[in-house]
Amino acid sequence: MSLFHHFHRGALDVKRLNYGVITLLPKVPGADRIQQFRPICLLRCPYKLITKVLDRRATCVGDALISSTHNAFIKGRNIMDGILALHEILNYTHVSKKVGIVLKLDFEKAYDKVNWDFLLECHSMRGFSNTWCGWIKKILYDGTVSIKLNNCVGPYFQSAKGVRQGDPHSLFLFNLAAKCLAKMIKNAQRNKLIVGLAADLIPDGIAVLQYADDTIICIEHDVEKAVNLKLLLYIFEMISGLKVNYQKSEIFTIGGDENVIKTYADLFNCDIGKFPIKYLGMPVSYTALKNSDWEFIVEKYMKWFEAWIGNAASMGGRLTLLESVITQISIYHMSMWLMNKTFIERLDKHRRRFFWQGNNNKRRYHMVKWGWVCKSKQKGGWGLKTFANKILA
Repeated sequence: MSLFHHFHRGALDVKRLNYGVITLLPKVPGADRIQQFRPICLLRCPYKLITKVLDRRATCVGDALISSTHNAFIKGRNIMDGILALHEILNYTHVSKKVGIVLKLDFEKAYDKVNWDFLLECHSMRGFSNTWCGWIKKILYDGTVSIKLNNCVGPYFQSAKGVRQGDPHSLFLFNLAAKCLAKMIKNAQRNKLIVGLAADLIPDGIAVLQYADDTIICIEHDVEKAVNLKLLLYIFEMISGLKVNYQKSEIFTIGGDENVIKTYADLFNCDIGKFPIKYLGMPVSYTALKNSDWEFIVEKYMKWFEAWIGNAASMGGRLTLLESVITQISIYHMSMWLMNKTFIERLDKHRRRFFWQGNNNKRRYHMVKWGWVCKSKQKGGWGLKTFANKILA
């Protein structure tokens, strides 16, 4: 408690605690470029306790401070809210026979490039006290980091921007920065510089959906207003440091022909995407999803099965892997969409095969029916949940 008491009075030298080691985790197998690594900062426990307390206090007012279109790590908001909103926007635009433009943005190293002065200004504009802003300034400006490479820790140096992934308060800080983009887009809507989709239902329409650095922007078909949007994104980049990577961004059109989508793709210099949109790991489209749209789940199954030495694991071990990993992959998607019965049976087929055979391609005798395996342990089964029961739950 004395640590927090000294910090609250401003008597604690935060520099002595505010240092960490950046570990680079590869995003893809065989990574050989810096862009293919994810930096995670390992911090000291006393410092993380301080930032965790600050984060708990800030989260209490997060619902009032962060835009309603932002659903990341805010108490009372759900990741599914943004996915459902996007689906309804796309479906309404399609049914009303209007032309809509959807831009899926990718921010370049978002957490590592946000400007500190911008973050402090965000706090001041949202009504945080000078004392609180002083604490945030100490967290940002007094930190030093080192990079661990080839199992060797390099010299410590002071960073100049960004929030550290691994700091409990970094998520709230980034949400506060992302809130400014939503605010700028909302002001542009009020001034009729941008028109969002579903403007018939909601005044000015819905133009932006955010979850941390995952951002979707929806506008009506109007090239002049699209130019205004691109200018707005450049202004946001200049003041915040958050740069849009248009080479990784995608643009989609609802109801427009090839010439329309090509015009917007050339304007934003990004790739033309195809429906369904992959948003927060979930396929979203303006029409019903096909079985082929869920093929990526089977691919995930196969990757996990290949990574596990299933034939060396016991049957109980394979059961644990199925329940804790494989089943959970599907449950996330089933919690939003009702999958086709034939596709669910296909997923169950892969689960049955791994349970009885492991990674061995040779067919093995199934000692009991799959229904008995999925019965509760009190009734003589193994307790593995069926997808049908999971969906009902």
